[in-house]
Amino acid sequence: MRRPGRLAWLTHDLTHRGVTAWALAALLLGFYFGLYLTAETREFLAWLGVVRAPDALRLPGPRAWALCALVGGLTALLRGRLQRREDGLDVLDAAGRRAALALGMKAAALTAATLYTARGFAAVLEPAEHHGRHLLPSPGASWPAWILAPTLALSLGGAAASVALAWPLRRDRGALLRRLSLTLSLAAVALLAVLYGTHLLDPASPLARYGRDHGYATVGDLLADSSLRAWNEDTQADDIEPNVEIFRAELGLTDEEIVRVPALFESERSCNRLALSLIPGTVNMAVGTRADGGPTDLLIADPFLRGSGEGQDEDPLIAAVEALLPASAAPRWVDDWDIYHLAWGEVHCGSNLRRIETGSWWEDAAHLMEVTP
Repeated sequence: MRRPGRLAWLTHDLTHRGVTAWALAALLLGFYFGLYLTAETREFLAWLGVVRAPDALRLPGPRAWALCALVGGLTALLRGRLQRREDGLDVLDAAGRRAALALGMKAAALTAATLYTARGFAAVLEPAEHHGRHLLPSPGASWPAWILAPTLALSLGGAAASVALAWPLRRDRGALLRRLSLTLSLAAVALLAVLYGTHLLDPASPLARYGRDHGYATVGDLLADSSLRAWNEDTQADDIEPNVEIFRAELGLTDEEIVRVPALFESERSCNRLALSLIPGTVNMAVGTRADGGPTDLLIADPFLRGSGEGQDEDPLIAAVEALLPASAAPRWVDDWDIYHLAWGEVHCGSNLRRIETGSWWEDAAHLMEVTP
């Protein structure tokens, strides 16, 4: 009998999901992550502990091991569940458990291999000349709403519909996987629409004022500053959260009554290393109520977390803050960047409001000033 040649072996191994098929999958996944999501890949791998400054590879850190174990475990559980349903068993036999475990180990190995191949491609395919990302529109070149909205609606709606159609086929593993492949494809279309059609996730979005006055020319520069992130996390844990607990205890506030507004601080050497607002302080606003009972006017510092040619309606931080406000609030975004923000102040610091007394506040709020022994 003639022995099969190397080409025949390779063909058989690829078509029967052998080791070469898994290696090719890791190579392709790593290539596409490194090509299309270069900056995100680097940041995610640094968070996982796969790389360390200055971009040197290292053995997987605890988070990377946990991710691989999670992917492998979920894959094994899904494989075992589908096998039990297909065979009509309550418990898998030894052979079924071994098959599920083997598939889980392959998925974990695929995850680990993808992490390193993605890092390799991200390093080789330097995206500097493409504004931080390959083959994507330049920052600010978002799709018009009449294209983006239908694309997202159709892809997400189709994905939901395909899941509903796949549910009756849950006892037929082959038919279920074929149906779910459509779900994954449509979900991928929705993700690509967000990545390509908006710059919500684009780290190359320019920030003209931050580049001029704070040294962060793009969103990616902010995200890549690990020391800034760590300092803000420490500030929240050491300063913000203890004060929140004081408000809870003294005023009897609940979590639902506390509005957490996005903010970013920096440590300023000339300010004795105290925390200063890197993004104009949103909470440091001026609040004006109307005698006629109309909407409450909120004079808030404009964050300018957008490109120089974009308006307030395109600012993601403004949209995020307005989504947190009650319907009775009327926010007014004020440009105080040069006159107050850069002078370590915000709107509240440089404004005066004429107040009209509507009651005896010192009596109405007396319970808030009581000192308990």
